[in-house]
Amino acid sequence: MIFRPTYFFFVSLLLVHCTSKKNSVLPLPEGKEIQSPKTLDPFDAVNPFIGTGGHGHTYPGATAPFGLVQLSPDTRLEGWDGCGGYHYSDSIIYGFSHTHLQGTGVPDYCDILFMPTNFKTKIADTWKDAYKSKFRHDTEKAQPGYYAVHLDDYNIDAEFTTTTRTGIHHYSFAKGDSCRLFIDMMHRDELKYYDIGTIGDSVVYGYRVSEGWAKEQHCYFYAVFSKPFSEMVQLDITYSDTTAEGTKKSVYEQVQVFSLNFGKIDDLMIKVGISGTDIEGAKNNLLAEAPHWNFERYRNAAKTEWEKCLNKARIQEKNVDELHKYYSALYHCYTVPNTWSDIDGRYRGMDNKIHKAVGYTRYTVFSLWDTFRAYHPLMSELEPERTRDWIHTFLNMYEERGELPVWELAANETYCMIGYHSVPVIFDAYMRGIRDFDHQLALDAMVKSATGPQEEKIAYNSLGYVPADQFSESVSKTLEFAYDDWCIAQFAKELGNEKVYERFIKRAQNWKNVFDPVTKFMRPRRNGGFPEPFDPYQVDFNYTEANSWQYSFFVPHDIETLVKYHGGQVAFFEDVEALFTAKNETTGREQSDITGLIGQYAHGNEPSHHASLLFNYGTTCYEPSCFHSFSKTKEIIQNLYVNSPDGLCGNEDCGQMSAWYVLAKNNLYSLLPGNPEFITFNPYSVVNSSYSIGNHLVQANEKIQSSIEDHLILPLPIIMGPQTAFKEDAAIRVYCAEPDAKIILTISTMIVVGESQKKDQTISKIEVSSGYEFRIQENCEVSAYATKGGFEPSAISKAMYRKTSNNMQLLSLTPYNSQYTGGGENALIDEVRGGKDFRAGVWQGWQGQEVSAVIDLGAEKPITTVTISCLEEIKSWIWFPGEIEIFISHDGKSFAPAAKIKNEEPTNNYTPRTKEFSKNMRASGRFVKIVARPAFDSIPKWHLGSGNKPWIFADEIIIK
Repeated sequence: MIFRPTYFFFVSLLLVHCTSKKNSVLPLPEGKEIQSPKTLDPFDAVNPFIGTGGHGHTYPGATAPFGLVQLSPDTRLEGWDGCGGYHYSDSIIYGFSHTHLQGTGVPDYCDILFMPTNFKTKIADTWKDAYKSKFRHDTEKAQPGYYAVHLDDYNIDAEFTTTTRTGIHHYSFAKGDSCRLFIDMMHRDELKYYDIGTIGDSVVYGYRVSEGWAKEQHCYFYAVFSKPFSEMVQLDITYSDTTAEGTKKSVYEQVQVFSLNFGKIDDLMIKVGISGTDIEGAKNNLLAEAPHWNFERYRNAAKTEWEKCLNKARIQEKNVDELHKYYSALYHCYTVPNTWSDIDGRYRGMDNKIHKAVGYTRYTVFSLWDTFRAYHPLMSELEPERTRDWIHTFLNMYEERGELPVWELAANETYCMIGYHSVPVIFDAYMRGIRDFDHQLALDAMVKSATGPQEEKIAYNSLGYVPADQFSESVSKTLEFAYDDWCIAQFAKELGNEKVYERFIKRAQNWKNVFDPVTKFMRPRRNGGFPEPFDPYQVDFNYTEANSWQYSFFVPHDIETLVKYHGGQVAFFEDVEALFTAKNETTGREQSDITGLIGQYAHGNEPSHHASLLFNYGTTCYEPSCFHSFSKTKEIIQNLYVNSPDGLCGNEDCGQMSAWYVLAKNNLYSLLPGNPEFITFNPYSVVNSSYSIGNHLVQANEKIQSSIEDHLILPLPIIMGPQTAFKEDAAIRVYCAEPDAKIILTISTMIVVGESQKKDQTISKIEVSSGYEFRIQENCEVSAYATKGGFEPSAISKAMYRKTSNNMQLLSLTPYNSQYTGGGENALIDEVRGGKDFRAGVWQGWQGQEVSAVIDLGAEKPITTVTISCLEEIKSWIWFPGEIEIFISHDGKSFAPAAKIKNEEPTNNYTPRTKEFSKNMRASGRFVKIVARPAFDSIPKWHLGSGNKPWIFADEIIIK
């Protein structure tokens, strides 16, 4: 042990100090100070522009706490950084729409856009250009429940506030100006159906059904105007287009955009009720929540509601920037999920039928892969009644469609992200005392959601892991399924259901099956082992928006076993430290979500969010490990949250980024949702100390119990050998992550019968130690299971190896995209076949280019058949090649054309599929060149990817 007298004297002083200051906030650098925290109250401290720049994807507009309406300016029509409809770098406003998503990574919403003008509209090629306006940030003002801006092109002052279900507009015009208001029904995502009409000269009503991220989103509105309009006119435009023959033509088009003429007015106020149910629901929402015409009363009422929420978690802080950051984060936490039921309780369900919520409010927009980690544990403490409503929402969604929500949006299941993370939200709330729901229904829903019918869940249940050669994101799915299974097990135990508990506590240990004890990383399983080569920095489709570094510490429910598998507390501490000190660059495909890097810790994305607290489970020889949790978390707080538009290092993700910050500023984190005790990283803390989030007391500790102690199962043995095929002989090694486990090994030779393999005889069935090595020379199946006292034997791990006489060598290949490597340079001739999911990592991909491969057969041979396997998934811009040409050479220099294969398949089939393009021929040669050409130069106009370059995906080349 290294003894540091000065250091431990300093620590002892801190510990003495902490006994009288348990709940101190983190010490922060010197900054602007104010005389008293009361000078800047929580409401005034909120800066809604935080996250509107960079990649935060937030919006600055007006909304009520958890409001159905988010009335905000739209400055960006498309692109990843336009997900929230607004980006701070823009200078054009297209209008003000009534629904927005808060910090998501996929765009949608921005429904029912209004835009006031003063008749100085432009003659333009698109309807958007007809009414857009420049604006300046120095005229913008945003507060909770309020947004204002000056439209420079029209000299109009626009301001907005909201109730829960109604948007309130107020426009002020220059003296003598006239008002022409545009209502855009086709703004943003694809319009499927719509209607719009008027009642007299003061009401416009309508609806739009659109397809975007949500496949069928219904949005109804009922708008009442403070002043009469003359008529509603549909907009038409004329523009030039190019015919297929290359000639110019004039095109007349009537678009789903309407204008209202108000004549000369000084100002105009509009109340717009919104509903997902029907027009009557929108009208009722407006009548109930917006009965008067006093804009300031609405604004003040919104302020009062926001003050109630923001005062629930006050902190003591003198640094002004820290106050802005903290209360802006708390504000973001209260903007989602969103109210979905109307004022009378009616709502559109996930079965597309109209239901009525009795005794609770229905909600929508659940980004559960993100929010189960910190957001929901925080809100279970601050908002137990709303959390109860969210659980009722989940259970009713289950009754409507037979599965708990994964990523629900406007009564649509998007199936975005992975896991069944409604489960930890329900269980964590239950453990925090929120129990006013049907417990048996909840358990049934959990079990049903965990067990199918998706094929990857069926495979996970039978194998103990998600196989990488069949499904994408297999490592992340295995890890997150296992954690969710722990939550199901513990909930069943609380309810006294031992049968379900035993079943799922065993499944909760499946994380062990993707842990590699050699590298100490979580890795994809394929053919009994782990594919080689392995690079933990590589971002590929084995992980969800991450790499192995960022997912290898996600075992929140069994950390103590993970520590053991890393070699003990010292080794575990060093491995966690390595996460933060590794080079901060990734390899493989580009992943825009991997941001906020400290080493390979990526705070801009959720899989890393718990990692700075893991130091508490390790140990060093010279200082308390909690100081490392303290220093890393402090670094994140200080450097990765900023009081500016570019103030978030990643997507806000419906409150998760902000919830992490709110908890961290209170010295807390929910390391294990489902355990109601928070973990603290504050070195001033003492064991079992009380903390508070605002005035709400919680328990916290430097460690919480995180281990599975009964019904223990052993991890599957790992069988490492060639990927599938070998030539002369191959080395095989079997080992197990559990120390001192024995392996029962069986080796069976195989004979080839047609295209199938059949067992011939068992060579041996022996007990070996972990690390046993042997060689094979024939086709064979290797199977193994592990045994150890105190554990149930593992399931059987199997690997199939086939001896090949294939002497082909890939001499040259058009460079493939780094996102889609197929496993390496020889992927096209490795005899490993890809399935219909291009994300499974077996396919190689090329975008917008001709693909050429030259193969050496090893000797001059007759050639009767050339085959290349390709994949098509046009939703992801992947098409079969339009043409494949085959060339043959004797010397590898001069190639002669031998055959062509034309693709006869239709190019508009959205069903993912594979096809072997094969040509019979009579030829001879040693070298074969295969050239695959794209189906077209650019994606056609009928496709959403119009104008972009198509992809070619190829797998195996077979030459006979």
